[in-house]
Amino acid sequence: MDYNELWRIVQKEKQSNDLQILQKSIYSEILDYINSFKNTNLSEESEIIKKNTIKLLDELYEKRKQKILIYVAYKKPIPQPTIKLEEDFYNKIIEIISKDKILDLLNNNKTLLKISKELNVEIRLPSGKLIGPLIKDSFLEVENKEDIDYLLNNSICIKP
Repeated sequence: MDYNELWRIVQKEKQSNDLQILQKSIYSEILDYINSFKNTNLSEESEIIKKNTIKLLDELYEKRKQKILIYVAYKKPIPQPTIKLEEDFYNKIIEIISKDKILDLLNNNKTLLKISKELNVEIRLPSGKLIGPLIKDSFLEVENKEDIDYLLNNSICIKP
């Protein structure tokens, strides 16, 4: 990893609406590069490169967080493979939003179920409703009792 490579990655991320697939080790590689400047007698040029690299790292991470929030808003899974830090961020936001949904569900007749397996296809519930694709560990609001029983009995969902 060097400054030019990081700059290209950041530019590609900025130019695309989709979350770019990056190596899972990208952040540690960037940090290793920044740490390679630890020498206290850095030239002025090296000092500038180090500061700009830190800015690019911050810019990359912030842009990717924005995109992840868009995926959450549209209830879309993030592209795989995903960097663990970003996947944890995505899951934490989903969890926070789901807790708000639980409070809403207490005020209506819907049941919140946690999806226990990844399904990349649509399935038809006993009520005739189509759902899917399903993202493991995300939440699903279900109103119909037969649909709830079907999802639980077929180990597609669990009660949170």
